[in-house]
Amino acid sequence: MRLAIETFVCAILISLLVLLGMFTQQVDMNTGNAKQFCSSAINRMESAEFANEVVDQCKSDATASGYQLTVTSATSGDATTYTTVLTYKVKVPLFQFEREYQIKQAAEVNND
Repeated sequence: MRLAIETFVCAILISLLVLLGMFTQQVDMNTGNAKQFCSSAINRMESAEFANEVVDQCKSDATASGYQLTVTSATSGDATTYTTVLTYKVKVPLFQFEREYQIKQAAEVNND
């Protein structure tokens, strides 16, 4: 009887560890996808020198992907600094865990 209880407890612990590993992997995937999207959007905007049409297209792409993208600009001298903030959510449905994270990056464009 003792062996059956020990086996049952071990099976439960292994199952919990597998679930924890799956949730960790899901969070890592969500974060990786958000970072990849943010890098892609910033490259597109930098290539177009932050043209309004491209920025608006990136914002709509972010909304379609479940993210929120904000772009702010600050001009100093002959350069404009654009700060992009990508907000994304990480959800773990089994534990009703949901948290919001942000990725912030800055780019500078010369006003020549």
